[in-house]
Amino acid sequence: MQKHLSGVGSTADFISRCETVILCTDLDYPFNQHCFATDTDKRMGQMIAASDLLAQTADRIYIEKLPLLLQEFQKAGIKSHENELGLIKEAPQFNDFMRHRLVNELDGVDRYMRPHFKCRWGIDLNMYQVTIDRSLSHLSARLKTDNSNYRKYFRRIKGL
Repeated sequence: MQKHLSGVGSTADFISRCETVILCTDLDYPFNQHCFATDTDKRMGQMIAASDLLAQTADRIYIEKLPLLLQEFQKAGIKSHENELGLIKEAPQFNDFMRHRLVNELDGVDRYMRPHFKCRWGIDLNMYQVTIDRSLSHLSARLKTDNSNYRKYFRRIKGL
């Protein structure tokens, strides 16, 4: 980013501020402990972080991508879960973590999604949250059944 932004004439201060905003997408980023250069930078960081969380978890095949995420963790040497099913079973807890982060660290900026969908599409709902809720409901129903063949519910990604 530094090479690109400096190549288009951005100042070192602007580049540093952009880097800070992008770092907000790191789930371990100490958002409430960081001093941002401006209130606008803080709000941008909140919106970028919220967008990242919502876009990933509202993906209609988010649950089906979790086994791939585990493979990425393993390749990167990140200690995570022992198996795919363990990671899949923790999706509801991750959603709780995400909700907490959205409300307490990101100032609830996801509240702007509903007016966006209403203005843009005439839908008076936060469609990201609707999709997340549907995925978690589907997952919950599947986890109440026989877990030995959970992969049969992951038909939308070839190779799983």
